[in-house]
Amino acid sequence: MAVRSGPYDPFGKREASVELSEAEIFSLKALAQLYLRLGASDKAERTLKAIIAIIGPDVECLGQLAALELQGGRPQQSLEWLEELENLKPDQEKVLAAIELIRAKALRSLERLEEAEKARDKYIEIISSVKEER
Repeated sequence: MAVRSGPYDPFGKREASVELSEAEIFSLKALAQLYLRLGASDKAERTLKAIIAIIGPDVECLGQLAALELQGGRPQQSLEWLEELENLKPDQEKVLAAIELIRAKALRSLERLEEAEKARDKYIEIISSVKEER
């Protein structure tokens, strides 16, 4: 099944028009993961942004970009990626927990401590509910 990109372009420059199979998209995501493991965060970031430019917003890619920005000392950009991720309305507890954990760390870096505490509490609440279900 081929996936053709739509008008989504996170760079705001032009409409992407690449067609990729599901296997190719999976391979690009695996390449981004490999770059992350090798410590090549700049290459991982470019790969993740390219995937988004091709297929549009993606929960996995947006979450990884938010984490990368935080690790790179750019908490405000991390929060912006999280906002875009939340627009996708993810419903998996694992994703929701990761969002709150990254948010808490980013807000703490920005010294927005009250908001960071709320995000941390929400993270703990999500994790606790997952453990209770098991």
